[in-house]
Parts: sequence; structure tokens; C-alpha cells
Amino acid sequence: MANDNVIPTEQRYPGLADFLIPQSEIVARIKTEKVGLIPDTAAPFLYLVYPWLGQAANEDQKILLSTRRREFETAGFNGDAVRSTLADIIANDKHLRECCVGVLQLAHCLDLSFVTTAASLIAGGASRAKLDELYHQFETTIYGQGRFKAIALCHMFNFRSEEPSLQFGNVRVERLDSPTISRIIGETSFASFIHPTGTGDCFIVSEMEGPCDDHIKWIFEEKNKAELFMHVLEYFKDGIVHINYAVPYFMPQWVNQVRKWGIFFVGSPRRMPYENGRKFYTVNKNDVAAITRWWNAYQKPDIFARISDLRHTLRQAGLRAAEYFELNHSQEKPADRLISLAIALEALFSPDDKGEFTFRIAQSLSQLVGTTAPQRAELFRETKRFYARRSELVHGQYDINAYLQGNFVTHDECDRWASPIRQAVLRFLVLYLRGRNHRADVLNEISLAALNAEDGERVRRESDMETFLAEVLA
Repeated sequence: MANDNVIPTEQRYPGLADFLIPQSEIVARIKTEKVGLIPDTAAPFLYLVYPWLGQAANEDQKILLSTRRREFETAGFNGDAVRSTLADIIANDKHLRECCVGVLQLAHCLDLSFVTTAASLIAGGASRAKLDELYHQFETTIYGQGRFKAIALCHMFNFRSEEPSLQFGNVRVERLDSPTISRIIGETSFASFIHPTGTGDCFIVSEMEGPCDDHIKWIFEEKNKAELFMHVLEYFKDGIVHINYAVPYFMPQWVNQVRKWGIFFVGSPRRMPYENGRKFYTVNKNDVAAITRWWNAYQKPDIFARISDLRHTLRQAGLRAAEYFELNHSQEKPADRLISLAIALEALFSPDDKGEFTFRIAQSLSQLVGTTAPQRAELFRETKRFYARRSELVHGQYDINAYLQGNFVTHDECDRWASPIRQAVLRFLVLYLRGRNHRADVLNEISLAALNAEDGERVRRESDMETFLAEVLA
């Protein structure tokens, strides 16, 4: 039975061995006869061919490459012929083209996988049978580990689940162990330095088969997609969670040596666990259905189109508030979170005339979010405390010793204040999805709710996310 992981012989570049073994002999001869021409630390074949493949960024580099081409040609290396053959391999071997993309990466692949070792064996007097054995190992590695696949892994900071794998519709989450995380980043240590313990070990994983010629652009695109799902989690319930970095990984595994060249990630890994790892954003299998429901609703074409329409003042206010609420998830200092949360709150509720500013914001938030009279009263008082702390910070009137000792404002306090702001952003969004367009009209509705209990219940009912989802997903 055929092995589906093995690239068929007829799909491989014919005569590859007839190219690699002579090139290995040339490398071995140059290293022996022209000692020092190729640095001991360099990959020899790549070093020799680079002057024909590399792009000069300035005149000095152009002169350097020209000089090296003359030196290597004098030593017996035919760079033009090698460049032509590498281009022919890329053009006619689909697997190597998908894995290596271009001739420079292909040269690196051939050097790592065959030429460097073969040249050393030739210098030591190895027989042709030994070289043929090495080439068979090379073919097994290059063609025997399956077709090319690009995998994006986006780290979910502070996310925890006891389930090793979770599926939220079209989003897949995997929990990885420490050695695997270290390997995908490109570190050589058993435990990752870049990804410290306590920051969460779950990743949003997406895969793509076929060509991925620009993996830098692709990994940024996948990170952006993962962040959209992460926003659903940020609003689904209270807790700190966000995408802080993304890593590309490739199959077969040898491709990572060619495409990544060492440690590689995009984003900013957080060095310190949130609150010493005592307040993870935890999701279990019982949460999956509800989160998937939210995610599916977000992706509905009509809802997504409405969210993307930025013409109206209500959507503009919600978008500004959302930007700063989401920013508070990734900020490491409580004082920075305090400012972001204040901007989010003001984007929603600040009155146009600025009169009785704190009172009116506190009243509006408590009326929209508080579900009972005692809860509204407590939320009103808490919002005024929040604003008092915010004013001390922005006006430079805070206790400097308390600030330096981390006691002026804490993560616990920010978490408590973030909760009603999260709910308010959601409620503004629901009202917008129901057809409201003007922020001033919504603020007027909320003001009237303070005077009439029935008006209050109506606006809270109409802005409730679960009620809205029950209607649109029915």
C-alpha cells in the first residue's frame, strides 16, 4: 500500500542527486585547496552561491558581491550554472517550491540537508556508496514527511482550560506542553524563555495547505483573525485574556530551519503572568456552546455588515469604547488600565454639555447595567469612586509612595471596574444592532430610565445580549 505522506518519485526533480553530489565535491575541494575562503562557521554551499542570489542594498554591498563572485569563480565554483539549476528545481519540483519558496531558501535547504555533510564525507575519503546512502537519507527527510503545510499558532494570554482541545465553530484551540511551545518558537531549551510558565498554554491553531509564499503577511493575517475571536471572549465574561503573540510553524518539520532561521514570532509576549497566575480566564466544555453561539452570531453577514458600518454616532462611540476596553486587557500596569477604562466609559456616557460630568456618567452606567435597584445604587457609588481615582491620576494628585508601591490602584480594582464597562459596551452594541444610530438619543433614553422604572426595564431588556441572540438565532 502506498504511503500518502511520501511525495511520489515522478513529482520530484529528476537528476537531483546528479546535481548535489558534484556540488558537494566542489565544496570539499575548495575547502581543502582554498583554506579560509569559506569561513568555518558558514554553510558552505549557501556561502558560495549567495553572491549570485543575494540582493545588494547599497554600492558597497554590490562591490562586495562582485568581488566574491570573481574569487569563487577562480576557485572553480560556477555560480551562474548553479543559480540556473536552482531556478529549474524551483520551477519543476512543486514540493520543494512550496517548502522553500525561492532559490535562496532552496540553497539553504540543500546545504543543511545534504551538501555540508556530503562535503565532509568526501574530504574524508568516503565512497560513492556512502554518498548514495546519504542521499537516500536526504530523500527520506525531504520527500518522506508529507506535503507542505503552514500552521499559525496564536497565544491566548491568561487563558486556561482543562480540555486539551476545544472547538468553537471554525476556531480550534489547543493546549500545548512547555517543550512543544519552546520548539515552535524556535528555542533550543527544554522550557521556553520567551513563553514563561503561568501565562497560559493554549493557542488558537489554524492550518493552510498549499503555497504560502509570504508567511510574514500570512501570520499577521491569522493573528488578526484570532484577535476577532478573542474579542468575543473578552466580552463574553469578565477576565483578562488577549492574543499577545503568534508563531508560524511548518510541516514537514525541516522547513522551519529554512523558512524561519531561528526564533520567530510576531507580537509582544508578556513576561509576567497576570496576578501571579491566580486569576486565569477559565473556559470549560460547558462554556463551549454559549461562546460558539456568540461567535456564530458575530460572523452572520448582516450583523458583521452592521458592525462594519461606522457612519453613525452610536457605532462610533461604541467602537472608541471597545478599543480602549480591549486595550485594558493587554496593559500590564493597573494605572494604564485605569486610564483606558476611563476613556472607554467616557466614550459611551460623557454628556455633551459636560455639566455634572461624574454624576451623569455614574447615573447612566448604573441605569443601563444595574438589574436591581440595590445593584444600581452600588454601581453608582462605585463609578464615582472609580472617577475619583482616575482624576487623582490624570491631574497628578495621587500619593506617589502608594503609586510606587503598587497600591494606588490594583488589578483587582480594575477588574471590578472593568465588569460594568464591559457590559455597557455590549449593551450599546445591541442597541446599535437593533437599529439605533444616534448616541444622543440612547443617552436620553437612559436618562429617562432614571425617572421611570418601566423605561429602565425596557432599555435594559432591549440591550440584553442573550435576549438579542435568542431572537436573531431563532
